[in-house]
Amino acid sequence: MNIASASFEVLDSVLEMFQALTEKEQDIISKRFGFNNTEVITLAELGDKYSITRERIRQIQVAAFKKLRKRIVNPTLVEFLTKAETFIEDKGGIVTEAEYREYIQLNYHDIADKFNELTFGLELSAKLIHEHNKVDFHPHFRVTSITFADVKKMNAEVAKLLQAEKKSLSIPELEEKLSLKGTDVFLRSYVKLDRRLVVDSLRQVSLLEWRDVNPRTLFDKISFVLNKGMEPLHFRDIAAKIIEHNFDTKKVSVHAVHNELINNPKFVLIGRGIYADKDWGYKEGTVSDVIASILEQKGPMQLYDLTQEVLQRRKVKAVTVQINLNSAKSRFRKNKTGMYELAS
Repeated sequence: MNIASASFEVLDSVLEMFQALTEKEQDIISKRFGFNNTEVITLAELGDKYSITRERIRQIQVAAFKKLRKRIVNPTLVEFLTKAETFIEDKGGIVTEAEYREYIQLNYHDIADKFNELTFGLELSAKLIHEHNKVDFHPHFRVTSITFADVKKMNAEVAKLLQAEKKSLSIPELEEKLSLKGTDVFLRSYVKLDRRLVVDSLRQVSLLEWRDVNPRTLFDKISFVLNKGMEPLHFRDIAAKIIEHNFDTKKVSVHAVHNELINNPKFVLIGRGIYADKDWGYKEGTVSDVIASILEQKGPMQLYDLTQEVLQRRKVKAVTVQINLNSAKSRFRKNKTGMYELAS
């Protein structure tokens, strides 16, 4: 049997269970899950359709799944559920709907367009709970041994700790401070659900409310882009990266970015259109000013060494340093040993 036919067998086994429902149950379930890629209908909207309360619709849905779970005998469906359960357990007992979608695309590519039907299929597992949209939490599947109260409590402790520390913390640091050593996957499975928390590729956890994590103003966005790469960038490249990040719906123009860079003392022009963050140690001023600052700090220097120092502070050509040394003889001179120094 090829992979494609195996995938369609899974879909058939799921839809076979769906056919075991009454006409009313089928209508409610199909609309609640958006079968055939249709819009998902709320409990309240279905309640209005049937002239009953949203709670009654929820009860019908719960009863339908309870009835179906007692009828699972199809080996293809059992295998589908077992594999999904193992996948979720290996993820610390929790996966977001987005992670489940990736799992379906990877393992059941041929029927990935039937994601809503396969989500219905996963609801048939007695070992899993499907948590729909909750305030501040992403929709997800989790094992029954983990309650939503557990998730909320853990994430509240993480958020409280981050607020106290006023800085991002790594997963291992959180484990140590919360006395949760050896629970790396477990802790990550909790924090990834919270919309108020951000986990980056380095497993650093931050609060979304922090401006350096969730930039709001143009200044915030420029600072974010520069500090993400920790290297000077041309103003056009900065604008492009802001647009690429797609922080929000606000439009960003190259002109606006350039104006902010020019007018904000936080940013330093270190070359033709190239800007750096002042906190990196860069100072305002011309190349001549930079040369004077280095010589004042370090004393007389050979041309090569002086040039290298300048190039660390300004994105210019080496010849530019030589030109400034020669054109500002009132500021610089060569001493008897051939080293450059301040003229006075």
